[in-house]
Amino acid sequence: MHEALQISDVLGLIFDEKTLQRADHFRCALVCSMWRDAVVAKIWEDIEFKHLLRLLPDGTLDAVDSRTIDGHFVHPPGLSAFLKYASLVKRLHVVLSTIFEGKQRSIASVISGEIVFPSLLHLVLVDHPQFGSTGLVPAFEFFLLDGQVDVHQPLDMCTTDASPSTALHILELRYINVLTVVDILFLPRVQHLQVIRVTTDIPSDVLLVLFKALREKIDGRTLREVTFFRTFRLGRKESGRALSLAHLKPLSVFRHLTRVNLVNVAAAGPSDAGYAELAACQWPALRVFVMEPPMWAETPRSHCTLEAIESFARGCRDLEYLSLPLTSMVLSGRTSMVPSGDTPRLPESRAGSAPPAVTIRVGDGPIAMDVDLREQEEDSVAGAQYIGALAAYLLALFPGLERVDSGTSIDFGPGSNVFEEDGRRRMWEEFAGVLSELKGRE
Repeated sequence: MHEALQISDVLGLIFDEKTLQRADHFRCALVCSMWRDAVVAKIWEDIEFKHLLRLLPDGTLDAVDSRTIDGHFVHPPGLSAFLKYASLVKRLHVVLSTIFEGKQRSIASVISGEIVFPSLLHLVLVDHPQFGSTGLVPAFEFFLLDGQVDVHQPLDMCTTDASPSTALHILELRYINVLTVVDILFLPRVQHLQVIRVTTDIPSDVLLVLFKALREKIDGRTLREVTFFRTFRLGRKESGRALSLAHLKPLSVFRHLTRVNLVNVAAAGPSDAGYAELAACQWPALRVFVMEPPMWAETPRSHCTLEAIESFARGCRDLEYLSLPLTSMVLSGRTSMVPSGDTPRLPESRAGSAPPAVTIRVGDGPIAMDVDLREQEEDSVAGAQYIGALAAYLLALFPGLERVDSGTSIDFGPGSNVFEEDGRRRMWEEFAGVLSELKGRE
């Protein structure tokens, strides 16, 4: 073995390589004792909580209430291995359906007062609704995200003055009760979040509460990504409420947002004027914006046209992906798609930078067009002119435009929307050819 491969700093660089998979780390651990010692820490950086629990001695979680001496709680023996490897964890995956509420309380009680995960940067909490909802016990929340709280005191008396070793960067919550999501946002460890991704049933009347909690508790300088994917409870009737600009206003404090994904959160999004206000001043560094209403048969739609797309082209120069529920591809107040002498005036690109590659999705609902899809089959010339004008217009807005997809981001793949009419699918196939031809002339 080359002597360079016996230097700890060199090994650290090798094992930090992003192309290495988890299985590669296990193979490296079998090479020699030096490699094993260096790579074990890397293996424990990304772990499922159930594997950590196996490090607890048998019977540790039994009869925790009896472990007191003169009224003071005493930690059980044998916790050193658990605490050692927990301190290495940077990404923790917790499946609540495997940890019932009583077990959560026992775990929090056993390791009371310790900062269990001082290096934690990325927390994933998952519940499986098909197995029945498992509540997240407040003491277990503190155990995961603060640890210094004494769970033997009433929760309203607990203090969190001691600072955790690291602030949490990424929080992913799947099928967790939305009110529990709000509670988690109030924990000190979460205040400097960079990414939040929530997939759960979010009633319309709670959505604004959730956005306000983000504004009040998360540092406006750190948050970069907001993703809310709303699921639906079977048998519950929805009001079809639209997502107004007032709902999105609380997110305006996060000036450094690069990604905003709002899928199924409301029956309709803002109008053209609302999108124009968002794009003009809210998020200058935005790269991804997704607004996708649920795919209901009779969903009310807000008036969203190509003017909304133009607003994002003007206000977000770094935009790479845009998905809007368009209702019209005819510019409001204009008689043709690209009027003579009225091409869009966009802000100049940053000096020395190429325009970003852009993908646009135009939603899955019925869209008003200059030429009806059925008429295109009878008048192919008019259809070709319309597609050419549309491609030229969008390419003027986004010089790096790569493609335009119909459907939504939760389809099976680009162009595979099973609800899409054959006529519209053929139109977008023809559009792709025209766009490629136009880009080839540049």
